[in-house]
Amino acid sequence: LTPSVLTFNPLLDGLHVNGNNAEAEALLGEASQRGVYGTPTQYTVHLASLDIQGMSRGAAITALRVWLRGLCDRAVDGEQLPGMLQVTGLAAVRHGSPSRE
Repeated sequence: LTPSVLTFNPLLDGLHVNGNNAEAEALLGEASQRGVYGTPTQYTVHLASLDIQGMSRGAAITALRVWLRGLCDRAVDGEQLPGMLQVTGLAAVRHGSPSRE
């Protein structure tokens, strides 16, 4: 089985819906290491961005949670944050999929 968005998206949705945030974050980390979602985060002096294009709802929410936590950690460490934060893309949402929002 070749890892792809087709394998990771449903797994991340299931973990998200069931409130298994730590497991979802670990799985998203594995997907990132394998390049499944490309390069979803970019940081410059002026901009921090997250691209959720092609991610399922669970993957996108998990990515957003990890990204925001990373920004908070940087701020707590005294790092100057970029002046603009940006989230782009459309999450791949299946009709009828369960949601906790």
